[in-house]
Amino acid sequence: MAPQNLNLGTRLLAPLHDPCQTCRTSSHVLPRPPTSSHVLPRPPTSRLSPFFPYLGRMQLRVNDRTVELHPAPGERLLATLHDQLHLTGAKFGCGQGECGACTVLVDGRLTYACITLTEACEGAQITTVEGLASDQSGEKLAPLQRAFVAYDAAQCGYCTPGQLIAALHLLDTHPNPSEAEIREGMSGNLCRCGTYPKIIAAIQATARGEFRELATDAGTTTDSSGSAS
Repeated sequence: MAPQNLNLGTRLLAPLHDPCQTCRTSSHVLPRPPTSSHVLPRPPTSRLSPFFPYLGRMQLRVNDRTVELHPAPGERLLATLHDQLHLTGAKFGCGQGECGACTVLVDGRLTYACITLTEACEGAQITTVEGLASDQSGEKLAPLQRAFVAYDAAQCGYCTPGQLIAALHLLDTHPNPSEAEIREGMSGNLCRCGTYPKIIAAIQATARGEFRELATDAGTTTDSSGSAS
């Protein structure tokens, strides 16, 4: 008796090529998960399994605070900062390490958190924009942050956290940068509002010490621009 399903393979492949009768599209894409991490749900325990390969617990040092995490395989550092640590300063921009909105420091190196695996950062020291403020409440801004405010270096503000981290790294490695060095050092951070001249001016002002803190006899501090804190 002749086989009845000689065209079975063709019939199985047909839905991939024939348009849907409802929406007339040639293919369908499953919706993304509702979480920003785009990974499987975390397991209830830290037990590892060869058939369910979640990572065990790991530690990071984030903004001078030791935290214990349980990331899923493939989880990006940006998702960990947002979802587990609730540090939302670093922003999701391109997801490809091109725009710099997610810039953080990992052991003192500029790092794009959107393409960095959390598991690759075990034991590392991570600095986000939330760590720039000089007190735990975050109300006392760092000199670089005050310079960005004074020189109106932020417009929509979406890229500003990454710009601040990149500028901090620049000033740590080049305390008195030239304009050319600033342009090169900040070239990995894009600003869609185009405030580059003001960003450069704010960095130059910080390098000149315009916003450094000066102690006073009254127990308060003032910066060199004259504003009290």
